[in-house]
Amino acid sequence: MNIKQAKFSEEEKTEILQAQKTQHPVHVNKRLLALKLKAVDGMRSKDVGKIANMHATNEIFRGLEAVIDRLCQPVRDLAEDTQRVASITYRKWIIDALMI
Repeated sequence: MNIKQAKFSEEEKTEILQAQKTQHPVHVNKRLLALKLKAVDGMRSKDVGKIANMHATNEIFRGLEAVIDRLCQPVRDLAEDTQRVASITYRKWIIDALMI
């Protein structure tokens, strides 16, 4: 399969590197790392996902409870990260839609 690699300008690469030097929430740092690995280091998405811990994994579960627990874990993680929830949901169009 021939997949096109994303191309980044020198300006975009510099912007990514500069953004990494400032303080951000963990999820933003993870995405900036992924961008840096792709844009600056030229890595493939599959490899970037492994390094930045942003990839789906093949897992074998011992039973239904283990599957349910695995599926619920991201929701529990999100519930504990109120800053991230606020950054995702605090959009003008969402607020406007809820105020109807």
